[in-house]
Amino acid sequence: MAGLGQADAAHLDVNRVIQELESVTDHANGESFDVKRERPGSNITGYVVRRDFRGLNSADRQRNLRTFFVERFGPETTEIGLVLTFTPEEFDDWLEDARSI
Repeated sequence: MAGLGQADAAHLDVNRVIQELESVTDHANGESFDVKRERPGSNITGYVVRRDFRGLNSADRQRNLRTFFVERFGPETTEIGLVLTFTPEEFDDWLEDARSI
């Protein structure tokens, strides 16, 4: 991938976020993520599915995710907006509900 990890001078490169999430995602056990920047200058948004979210409330999940981002991206973390958090089971239920609409 050309440019992977090379941040634009003004913005956090979404590929850096993807690379960091990929490094801690266990796809074989139902973990996944999808993050993107809808348009130049907008915040990075998406979702993260992790087994270790089991038993945590929404605030604790967001706190854990924010800590993960801050440790890796420092001040650039302000460019990460809403990232929904799910357990694999919750995500499966959410997908099933979305398909039934």
